Amino acid sequence: IVSPKINLVENAAGTFTFTVYPGHPRYDDIDNTRAIISVMRDGDKEPLFRGRVLTTELGFYNEKQVTCEGELAFLCDTIQRPYSYTEQDERKTLAEMIKYYVDQYNSKMADSRKQIKVGDISKSGYNQKHIFSSGGTQEKILTAIKNELIEKHGGNIYITHSGSSAYLNYADSVPAEFHRVVSLPDYPKDGKKD
Repeated sequence: IVSPKINLVENAAGTFTFTVYPGHPRYDDIDNTRAIISVMRDGDKEPLFRGRVLTTELGFYNEKQVTCEGELAFLCDTIQRPYSYTEQDERKTLAEMIKYYVDQYNSKMADSRKQIKVGDISKSGYNQKHIFSSGGTQEKILTAIKNELIEKHGGNIYITHSGSSAYLNYADSVPAEFHRVVSLPDYPKDGKKD
């Protein structure tokens, strides 16, 4: 793998780009969005990046130039139907709204590798207050979260991992490790480390 680079962005899926040559043991597996790509640092238990292949471009020497999108983009795979929590007795906290969106997503996502759980909801000032929320149109779950929660109440969403589970978190700010570009060392064409 040549020129691997991770770009993590606030409230967005982030990307992982790299080039892979024929002869790599996983060369043929990197052609479609069904492949889940995880980037692990030696000694770490949780991935630096996890996502799916977005595009592959074949180069002159049959090398694949690959762009992956982070797993936050999985929330774009399902549609949120119109809803309304506008009456005083129906209003939800931010934590309840995140749970609602995650439940809606998981109920429509058949691929168990893409299931997401509710993580840490530590957005200050809103965990006890009941908020007004309504989605008047059908939209992607990620778009609904951004429009109804982030734009109206601020904060950031990001994914963390524990074991094989992914967790959607909502907080005032994203931990420092989510604001970076990570350039990783190249690996030989056979996929083995030096």
